[in-house]
Amino acid sequence: MERRRRVLQEVVHRVPRRLQWTIRLRLTLLYGALFLATGVLLLAVTYVLVAHTPRAGSPPPSPRTAL
Repeated sequence: MERRRRVLQEVVHRVPRRLQWTIRLRLTLLYGALFLATGVLLLAVTYVLVAHTPRAGSPPPSPRTAL
């Protein structure tokens, strides 16, 4: 029982009280933010392309208005 208590105390003392901004954490946050931003951009581009697609059954645009 005493050994368990000592091990638990050692583990508690090893845990930092404040989150340290290591390079590993900073890179994880950076890559996560870039991944999220890229996903949002991809959704926005897809939305714009689908929104500007002519609907089925609509007449094709005339050459004069296409320019």
